[in-house]
Amino acid sequence: MKSGDYFIGFYKDTYFGVGLYNHIKNEKMIQDGYSRLFALLERVKHMGKIIIQ
Repeated sequence: MKSGDYFIGFYKDTYFGVGLYNHIKNEKMIQDGYSRLFALLERVKHMGKIIIQ
């Protein structure tokens, strides 16, 4: 995990995190973070492994 990750998770012995753009905490950036998190979870669901882009 990196310092500054806003969302963190754990899957199959792997920690992962999603940060906010430029660490800006406002509604738009948090919604963007959720979108990227859900996209990551969808990829995990289909591929069975974590791939962070």
